[in-house]
Amino acid sequence: MRLFTIIAAAALLAAPVAGLAAGHAYQVGEVVIYHNPYDGSPARKGRVTRVDPDKIWVDFKEFQPGLNIAEASKILYLGTNAVDDWTQPVGGGEANGVPAGGGPGDVPPAPAGIGGQPGATPPVDPPPVDPPPIDPPPVAATDDSVFGVWGTLQVGHTVTFAPGDGWVYQRQEIGAQAGDITIRPDGTFTWNSKSQGVINGRWRQATADELRGGFGPTGIRLLRGESGWDYNVQRRPRTGANVPDSIAIWTSGYQVNGYRVR
Repeated sequence: MRLFTIIAAAALLAAPVAGLAAGHAYQVGEVVIYHNPYDGSPARKGRVTRVDPDKIWVDFKEFQPGLNIAEASKILYLGTNAVDDWTQPVGGGEANGVPAGGGPGDVPPAPAGIGGQPGATPPVDPPPVDPPPIDPPPVAATDDSVFGVWGTLQVGHTVTFAPGDGWVYQRQEIGAQAGDITIRPDGTFTWNSKSQGVINGRWRQATADELRGGFGPTGIRLLRGESGWDYNVQRRPRTGANVPDSIAIWTSGYQVNGYRVR
């Protein structure tokens, strides 16, 4: 009897959880919970304001009016972690510890006796009018722009080694061309990687936590670049009038520099 109880409990734990967002067809007006576990932000409730073939637009100001412009809305690209793992429609259970509820159709039945009808549902206000689509704040196309075509350069830092012949050798810092990368204002990039071929992908604005330790508070985030990693892209400071425009394409422990081609 004890063994049967353990097996039954294990089966319950292994059963799939209903209501996950993967494969969900989002609709304008739908309320969702979004939580990126890597950017340090808490889970937030938002409303879908626009649905495109490859992305959905979510506005959080309706449920949290105090958010700044960078956090008030997000574009979530379909087929990425942002939708498959970090977004869940309200009504499908709890998302990352945040109770679902508050969206249209989430009013529970009233206890017996309300309104003179046993089990009657209390009156529900009509859902609010959908707000207009909110465009994300663009990256300014100024001297701080990261848009354009950049020739990338991988840097190998100075290495000291001792082969056992009684001498210690040092190989100085070297650089090697690593292909061009094109970053466009429409949210797309093309990375002509020397090691992996042409990579076409999308970018979004980077968060403050993602840029910590980088080249200032502004930058973008390339999604699924070389090796499938996400990379920050930021303008590198110019150290002289004759120094060409350059960007840093970096993630934890790895950096590629890019110099403007056009």
